[in-house]
Amino acid sequence: MRSYGVLDIGSGNLYSLMRSLKQLDIRGTIVNRPEELKKLDGLFLPGVGAFKSGMDTLNKNHMLEPIIEYVQVGKPLLGICLGMQLLLSESFEFGNHKGLNFIKGKVKPIIAKDKWPVPNIGWCEVKILRKKNNSPFNNITCNNDFYFIHSYFCDLDDHTNIVGEIRYGGQNLAAIISEGNVHGCQFHPELSDNLGFKIFEDFVNL
Repeated sequence: MRSYGVLDIGSGNLYSLMRSLKQLDIRGTIVNRPEELKKLDGLFLPGVGAFKSGMDTLNKNHMLEPIIEYVQVGKPLLGICLGMQLLLSESFEFGNHKGLNFIKGKVKPIIAKDKWPVPNIGWCEVKILRKKNNSPFNNITCNNDFYFIHSYFCDLDDHTNIVGEIRYGGQNLAAIISEGNVHGCQFHPELSDNLGFKIFEDFVNL
């Protein structure tokens, strides 16, 4: 039976994600030791909270190099919310902090116009821009809503790696990103009903 890891970075939606995987009969295991990555067929990187805290936890648990090695052998990785932001090169959240650098870009604060609230909390319609090879998002169509909680957004160097976006605060913000075997979504699939579950099912079938 294929095995999937949920990486523990000490914050956020770890157990709600595990419950969702259980509902789908996906074998999920909480991962916090380097040697556990070698046994996995796929890896989820969830998180809610500060970028620096997430990276510090990965570093403290000696997970940085093992994650890089995991990606280099071609296994799929899905970052969720903060987990998607950690995939980028750096963040400007409370200073300047280096990320995993799997997808080139920067994490920046949302500067919303016309008194739009920050953080963005709630359902937003995702516009699909393109499909990518071996992506868990290829069965999503436009006009689908997903649940977001975020104050920062991913500004990618190569916009062809943006699979989907939302319109919020007078600007377009990346909602789904993908490059090779590394994927990310700013929204929470585990809080997005059947559409979110479909993403998990497609991820484990990559």
